[in-house]
Amino acid sequence: MFKNALKIILVLCLLIVGFAAQAEAQTTTSRENQTTVSPEKQALIQELLNVTNAKKNAEDISNLAIAQVEAVTPNLLADALSKRAGLQGDELRQKTNEHLAQVLKRFKQLYPQKINYTQVVNQVTYPLYARFFTEEELKDLVNFYKSSTGKKTIAVIPQLAAESVQQSNELLLPKTLELMQQVVNEDVRQSRYAAK
Repeated sequence: MFKNALKIILVLCLLIVGFAAQAEAQTTTSRENQTTVSPEKQALIQELLNVTNAKKNAEDISNLAIAQVEAVTPNLLADALSKRAGLQGDELRQKTNEHLAQVLKRFKQLYPQKINYTQVVNQVTYPLYARFFTEEELKDLVNFYKSSTGKKTIAVIPQLAAESVQQSNELLLPKTLELMQQVVNEDVRQSRYAAK
């Protein structure tokens, strides 16, 4: 029972982290597409990535997503276990929090080792920007982000992302908890029927 609930939480973690990476990168493409980008466009795209702090922003968004998961997961897991197994009390919550803290700590240790942001950003960004923007448009973007308004945009993006995630969580968390409870209840019913 604990393992099933933990699997659900880990899938939720991966989805949230995946969403954060997708928000920065937009979508994934194959490595072969990168070779079709002209050197001129590659240089402009690299300048655009540098001026917009794309790597740091992607890492910040990912760290924010992991922090959000850490904040909500202990109570989510404890509630799921409490309702599923009929367990109650501070001891359940404490053990759940301790175990989950170990899992999340290990996840946070391994995540940067397994995910190379520079490689992901390069694989995704170069082909996409090359496809959607001409060289002139890329020059315009670079010039914009070098302007005072562009610099302000770059400066507020992390805060915008943080507040967006926070407000989205306020709206989505109750629905997510309800959905998680539904899934856990269905799993309990299916387990009972399978045991008979």
